[in-house]
Amino acid sequence: MKAVKYIALALLIVMIVTNIAFEPKKCEKTQFCLDTVVTLTAYGKGADESIDKAFDRINEIEQKFSAYLKNSEIYKINNSPYNTFVKVDKEVYDLIKRALEFSDMTDGTFDITLKPISDLWGIGTENEKVPTDEEIKVALDKIGWKNVELDENTYAVKLKKEGMALDLGGIAKGYASDEAARVLSECGIENACLDLGGNIVVMGEMPLGLFESIKYGKRFRPFTIGIQEPDAPRGQSGQPVTVENGSVVTSGDYERYFEKNGERYHHIFDPKTGMPAKSGVRSATVIAKEGTVADALSTAFFVIGNDVDGKYKEHYETVIFSR
Repeated sequence: MKAVKYIALALLIVMIVTNIAFEPKKCEKTQFCLDTVVTLTAYGKGADESIDKAFDRINEIEQKFSAYLKNSEIYKINNSPYNTFVKVDKEVYDLIKRALEFSDMTDGTFDITLKPISDLWGIGTENEKVPTDEEIKVALDKIGWKNVELDENTYAVKLKKEGMALDLGGIAKGYASDEAARVLSECGIENACLDLGGNIVVMGEMPLGLFESIKYGKRFRPFTIGIQEPDAPRGQSGQPVTVENGSVVTSGDYERYFEKNGERYHHIFDPKTGMPAKSGVRSATVIAKEGTVADALSTAFFVIGNDVDGKYKEHYETVIFSR
C-alpha cells in the first residue's frame, strides 16, 4: 500500500516538474506612458529584455509625438508662427503625411487638426465645459486637415491658419503599438500581446502549458481579445474575438466624458460640427493588420457610424459597432 502511495507521489512530482519545464517562459510588464496604462506580454527566451526595448521605443515615440511635451516635434510645430514651414524629424513627417492620407480617405472625418476643438471642451481636464455656439464657431475656423501643407524635400510642415494645432492622439498610439511589435520581432519574439490602453496588437499565438496542451490537443491557441462593453465595469468585455498577427482598436464614448444637464459629452469630435460625434453608436472596434490603420479608422468609423462605406474594406478585416 505504501509502495502505491510512493509511486503516486512520485508521478505527481514528475507531472509538476514536467509542467514547470514545459510551461512557456512568459514576461509581462506595465508602465504608464502615452497618457495610458501600457502592458506588454511576451513569451520565449529573452522576453524580459525585449519588452524593455519595446518600452524604450514607445517612450521615444511619446517624446516626439506628444502635443503637450515642450521638447516634442508636434509641440514645436504648434508653437511656431503659422503659415511658416517647420522642419521636423522624418519619422514625425511620415506619420503626419500618413494621417493626412487617412483624412483624405475618410473625407475629413479623421482629422489631426482638432486640437483647438478638444482644448475648448477640455474633456478629461479640470476645465471641461460645454462651450457656446460662438466659441465652437471660432474654434472650427482654426481646424481643417487641408490647411496642413507638407514639404517632402525638407521634411517640413506648415499650418496655414492662425491658431491651428496638431494632435496625433488618434493615430500615434496605434503607430507606437506597431513599432513595439517590430522591436519585439527583431529581438526574436514570435508570440506576444501588447495592450496600449485598449490598442491591442497580437503577435503569433499564445503558448500553452502542458496541461492545457493535453486538454486542447495542441501547443498553441489564438489570443482571445474581449471588446469592452460600454458602461460595463472596466475589464468586463462582451463578445470575444480571436486574433493572430493583427491589431484590435476600439474608440468609444465611455472612456473620457462628462455629463451636464443629463447630457453626455465625450471626447471624440465630429470635425464638421465641433461637437461630440452623434452617429448612433457607442463604440467602433476595428481589426486590421496594422495598429496604425486600426487606430485611425476606429476613430473615423465611430464618427461615421453604421454607414461605413465599402470603400474602406481593403484597409481592415472587421469592424464591430456597439450601441
